Amino acid sequence: MAEEITRNYVLRPPYYGRSTFADRLAVKNLCGPTCCYDSVRKLWGTKCEDALQNLITSRKWQPFGIEPEWNSRLVRAAREHRNQLETRWVADQEARAQEAQRLIEASYAKSPASWFTAKSTPNTKRVKTGPVSAPKPKEVTPKVAAPIASTITGVLPTPNEEKECADLGFSADAIAFSDTLNELGPRGTLSREGRVLRWCVSLRSGAREHLFINSTNADDFFHDLEVDPGPYGIEAYFDAERLAKLTRLACVKFADRLALRCQGLELLPLG
Repeated sequence: MAEEITRNYVLRPPYYGRSTFADRLAVKNLCGPTCCYDSVRKLWGTKCEDALQNLITSRKWQPFGIEPEWNSRLVRAAREHRNQLETRWVADQEARAQEAQRLIEASYAKSPASWFTAKSTPNTKRVKTGPVSAPKPKEVTPKVAAPIASTITGVLPTPNEEKECADLGFSADAIAFSDTLNELGPRGTLSREGRVLRWCVSLRSGAREHLFINSTNADDFFHDLEVDPGPYGIEAYFDAERLAKLTRLACVKFADRLALRCQGLELLPLG
C-alpha cells in the first residue's frame, strides 16, 4: 500500500505538505520557483521533484498524506520519476532535431519533374556533311582540394545552446572538434552544441553521486573540484545549490579538457 500511495503522490504534482508557522519562510524558499500555497488547507507545496527531496530532508515539512516512515520510499520514487522525465525530454529533443534534419534534407532534394522539361526552342540547325575536324581539347583548370572538415550533423544550434556553451567556456574550435569524438554519443539528432550539453547533463548525475559517496580516488573526475567542500552523504546528495556549483565546475573542466584535446595536448577522459 505504501508503494502505491507514494507513487501516486509523485505522479500528481503539486506536492503539498504540512509545516509549522515558524518554518514558513524556510519552507517557502525550499519550495523553489514552482512554490505554491493552498490557502484552504494551509499547506505549502512545489511542482519540482528536486525541491520535493530538499523539503523532505529538511525535516521542516512533511508530505500531506504520507507517513513519516515512508519518506525514504517517497524520495526514491521522486528520483526515479525525475530521471524518467529527463529521459523523455532528451528523447523528445532528439526526435525534434531528427525531424528538422529531415526537413532540411527534403528542401535540398531535386524535383524529378524538372528532368523531363522540354526545351522551349527545338534545335533546327542542319548537320554539316563531309569531314569534320576534331574539336580542340578544352583547357582544364586544376582544382585545389578543399580542406577536410569535421562531420557536420546539419542540425543548427538554438540561441540558448550557443549561450550556454559560451558561458561554460566552450570555444567554437572545440565544439567543431567534438563532432569527431565518438565517446560523446550519437550524432545527427542534435546540434554540435546540443551534443556537448548532453554530456554536461551526464556530468550532473556524476556530481550528485560524488556528493553522496565522496570518492577519494585522485583519478575521479570530480576529485578536488570543490575548493571548500562540506560534509558528504545523504544531505549533500539533496543539496541543490551545492550540486549546481559542482556541476558547473565539472562542465568547465570538461570544456578545458575538450580544448586541450582539440589541440592534441590532452588524452585524459573528458568526464
